[in-house]
Amino acid sequence: MTTVSEQFLGCLMIDPSVLVKAQVPVEAIDHDLQPLYKAMCRMIINSEPIDPLNLTMTLKAEKWWPGAARVSSMPDVAVSAALATHYAHQIKKAHKSRQLKDWYQKAQHQVEGSDPSAAVVELESGLSELVDQDYKPPFETFERVGKDYLSNTAHDNCIKTGISVLDDKWYLDNGGLHIVAARTGMGKTTFACWLATRLLTSGKAVLFYSVEMCREQIANKFFHIWARGDAKNYEAIFELRKKENLLISDRPANTIEEMMLTSNIVKRNFDVGAIFVDYLQIVRTTEKFRSTQEKVAYVSIRLKEMARRMKCPVIALAQINRQAEFGKDRKPELSQLRDSGSIEQDADSVAMIYRDEYYKREQTPDDEVGLTELIIAKQRQRDRA
Repeated sequence: MTTVSEQFLGCLMIDPSVLVKAQVPVEAIDHDLQPLYKAMCRMIINSEPIDPLNLTMTLKAEKWWPGAARVSSMPDVAVSAALATHYAHQIKKAHKSRQLKDWYQKAQHQVEGSDPSAAVVELESGLSELVDQDYKPPFETFERVGKDYLSNTAHDNCIKTGISVLDDKWYLDNGGLHIVAARTGMGKTTFACWLATRLLTSGKAVLFYSVEMCREQIANKFFHIWARGDAKNYEAIFELRKKENLLISDRPANTIEEMMLTSNIVKRNFDVGAIFVDYLQIVRTTEKFRSTQEKVAYVSIRLKEMARRMKCPVIALAQINRQAEFGKDRKPELSQLRDSGSIEQDADSVAMIYRDEYYKREQTPDDEVGLTELIIAKQRQRDRA
């Protein structure tokens, strides 16, 4: 009986160019035909002919070779290369069904033999990956890329604070990882809450992961910003802003895997404009690493992945090491990012907070108390500022 995989491989033999359009993963092809599919892909890349005769002459000595008669019949059962996309869709649909069945069997095993909380996270993560599978082409023509770029540019492929001097200097592009770094006590979290407040004016939701502080402490910071420090106005402010699309997750043991899962769930229910993570170096992971540097590098990469999947900026707070205390003017530098140089490499921008008042409390004039300097130390889409 002819299978869809055989029909799809027949289409490849008729017109190898359909490989790029179809984007069928190897594991989706019939198991006994996977080695043949791999060999055909390799031959296409090397500009070798993949007609039945050449395939037979080249591959007949392989242990997995399905036989000349079977291979020769594939172009006939394919009917036409124009059906390749149709066959590919059927193959990928059947593959996802098999993956769901595997997930279900794994779920039964997890429920019986694992800690329930850990099982929920692992199983939801696996299901989320199935939902978000994207068979993206390995390349696109410049015509398509340029058209998408101009379309995004016309609609501002970023989120803005509404403060022109800041928006001109700091480009919070969708799909970008943006780091806000400072020494302890400089006001990273307060700045993040202020920035989240500004981004809420876009009308989109803001998701705030607080690993360090509980939700009451984060709420207090938002109230303080909204009421301009007047605690008497908190209740009135709450009535005005209680419908804000501000989502706060304060689980102290939040892992990066849980954050990825939660973000995917939120994405299905809200138009997410930005995600905040406070703060990067203390985010946990289910993976095991030999050093803190390796763990931080892994979390940094996953946050970058989160930004690209969510198609919004991810703004992660980060600690700076003590070297900043011994500099000439004590202003932070990129090299001082704590625990990992990969943060600097992965980030699309790095903004560093500095307050002169922090070091010169007695000498600071009253009108400069609370004055914060934001140093844009790295930026891919704009000049540094």
